[in-house]
Amino acid sequence: MQGVLVDLEAVAPTEQPHPLLREFTDKEGKFSQVKLEGGDYVIGLNLESPPNARGWEGKRVPYARSYYPGVTDRPRAQVLHLEPGQEIESLEFRLPPAPQTLTVTGTVVGPGGSPAKADVMLMDLDYPEASSQVDSARTKSDGRFSLTGVVGRSYVLFAHIRGRNYHFHSEALDLSRTDNKPIRLELLEKEPYDNCKICKRFTHFY
Repeated sequence: MQGVLVDLEAVAPTEQPHPLLREFTDKEGKFSQVKLEGGDYVIGLNLESPPNARGWEGKRVPYARSYYPGVTDRPRAQVLHLEPGQEIESLEFRLPPAPQTLTVTGTVVGPGGSPAKADVMLMDLDYPEASSQVDSARTKSDGRFSLTGVVGRSYVLFAHIRGRNYHFHSEALDLSRTDNKPIRLELLEKEPYDNCKICKRFTHFY
């Protein structure tokens, strides 16, 4: 697999290398880390981005985070012990299957019930706020949107409009409680932007 982000994390008391060692796999799926101090490490893939999140360049990252040799929970990761001057070679990391995608559709309406142009965000609650965004979309004049996540994740969905002198927000909708009903996000005029709880929670995106 080419272009998969590899992270190397030190296990205490081993100190984390600085800068943080990260590398993308090459066209043959290979990666390497050099000049490491002796100590204990775990290797992880796609640790910071939710599965199927859209990266800054627009490319999707289909895989959930996983650890060597191919487990999804960090406590189950194999710890690699490196002696000073030792080389560990030919590790084989098996990626878990890519999760099944999930399409989320709905409509955004303004305070009067008319379709509204707004930014719609899909956030994965299992990740830090600064890296929780999976997908986003700008509705058209009919207020409709379509976003893509994956099956089995816990998501929050909300719509937002911010202008120079106004601020509208929908409530944050927990998708696990929608029961597959049509999604309708209603924009309401909120407190000043700086006092908005949802905006404060996801300040990374505004």
